[in-house]
Amino acid sequence: MQNLIPHFIQKQYKKGYLKGNFTASSMFVDISGFTKLTETLMKYQKDGAEILTEVLNNIFNPIVKYIYDNGGMISTFAGDAFTALFPIRYKNAHLHALQSAFYINQFFIENKIIKTKYADFEMDVKVGLSIGEVNWGILGKDDKFTYFFRGEAVNNCAYSEHFADKGDIIADNKIIELIRDYVQYKPIETHFKLSECNLNLPPKKIRLKTLDKEILSYFTLNEIIDLKTKAEFRNVCSVFISYDEPKDYKTLNQFVTKILELTSKYEAYFNKIDFGDKGGVMLILVGAPISFEKNVEIALDFILDLKSLSTDVKWRAGLTYGIVYAGIMGGNERCEYTAIGDIVNLSA
Repeated sequence: MQNLIPHFIQKQYKKGYLKGNFTASSMFVDISGFTKLTETLMKYQKDGAEILTEVLNNIFNPIVKYIYDNGGMISTFAGDAFTALFPIRYKNAHLHALQSAFYINQFFIENKIIKTKYADFEMDVKVGLSIGEVNWGILGKDDKFTYFFRGEAVNNCAYSEHFADKGDIIADNKIIELIRDYVQYKPIETHFKLSECNLNLPPKKIRLKTLDKEILSYFTLNEIIDLKTKAEFRNVCSVFISYDEPKDYKTLNQFVTKILELTSKYEAYFNKIDFGDKGGVMLILVGAPISFEKNVEIALDFILDLKSLSTDVKWRAGLTYGIVYAGIMGGNERCEYTAIGDIVNLSA
């Protein structure tokens, strides 16, 4: 069974905990090259989807494994980017985050050119590092839930990445104080560009428990849990919602619960709720993994239904329609069903 949610979330749900905090080193990884790769291979339909799936697996499997071997966890994927958290309950979490950043950077140096039978593609990566508090929560009710991670650690590693050029690892002034003895660095405005890390830490022996299928079904669709075709190009309507981020859990939970209920009503897929330096966002897909003849009409009915609901949260939405790559993204230790392509970017 695919690890479609963080094991941390299942553990908290089983304990009956719906919100909390912890301190973590954080890493935001932004990979460039997927859009051109996706748009090109889209022309070759099923064969293109199979090639793209193989490419994604070859990239993400070793990276995700390395993060988990170093005591980290991926909190969320966001298209061609993801956030990894290294809780400080593990010894030297900040150093394992640093080591993971340099591993990822080196991986893309060694695998810069992706060769396929249709074309060659250039891939690059930018990494941002920070450390701080993480606020997490489980939102929803009955058997429809989602989860989130937010806070200074999440925001600041994403902000650090803004100072990076392709191939750069950028740290902020909070984490540089903890890692300065293990790297060479130079100031980049308010941040620091890292080079020549001298760490060689052994992997942590962390055993991940199997996810409970019933609990997993509360957080994602059964069609995804039992997915037969791992990925394909298909027509979807992408609904991207951004909103003024409520600071209190109750208001956020009421707002998200209403959206989860509407998503279920229209048999759409609530892909994720995410937070970063740009605030709160959600991605909802109509047409994947469940296909409809009238994806656009259903998406419009969904958003008009949401507009008619009473809520204390101000929000706005962008809708687009077209062909995307829809499928499982990530590695064996952690993955998500999502969609990538210009259609999703345009809705955002």
